[in-house]
Amino acid sequence: MPTLNTRQNLATLLALGTLCLATSPALGCGGEWFGEMSRIERPQKQIDYRPINIPKAEDKLEKGFTISAAGLVLRTIPHLQTLSAIPGSTVERAQRVMAVITARHAGAIPLGYEVPKHATGSWLGTTEEDRAKNLSWAVQVMKQAAEKKTADPVFETELAETLAASPSHRAEGKKRLESLAKRDLLATPEGYAKLAQLRQDKAGKKLALKRCTEMTKNSAICRGDIAQS
Repeated sequence: MPTLNTRQNLATLLALGTLCLATSPALGCGGEWFGEMSRIERPQKQIDYRPINIPKAEDKLEKGFTISAAGLVLRTIPHLQTLSAIPGSTVERAQRVMAVITARHAGAIPLGYEVPKHATGSWLGTTEEDRAKNLSWAVQVMKQAAEKKTADPVFETELAETLAASPSHRAEGKKRLESLAKRDLLATPEGYAKLAQLRQDKAGKKLALKRCTEMTKNSAICRGDIAQS
């Protein structure tokens, strides 16, 4: 006959087993994340690709490959626009990538076959309303990030670019770009291309374009033909 302690231990194990079965089938008792149950009733673990893919997207953006960078982000986090990001998180980094790309494409990213059509949402910017929505989101993302950032020329340049891409923030964006250029802190060729686009005087345009061509081998960027990158 089982002893009293043995019976108590068995009762405890049965209670724990019942608790695990009562929880959502998407969760394991060890706190692991599982996918939906397969046909043979075995839970499928899902790999979190965000820590792998978002740095890759950042690298693509830095090299000027905006469309492939956007595709990688959206394939990894398709519902990115609906998320509230924790400062310093992978989601915040992904949103920053998409905000910069959105600005550089004036609110309309030509994703092509990078993501399925049903997942493109407003990113294609096929209507004026969608383009305005995308740019407004991009400005919001960058301004929220700016509240937590210390002095960083690359971020300050991307923030200025994003503001300059939005009609309602263009004056502020140009002012920031001019300030960075004056201090020789404008950190991207896209920043100089945007500044050249906004300057009215020919000499100023020429100087900004010269700086742009000195920073990149991709002449399309300096022509403002960002859709080719």
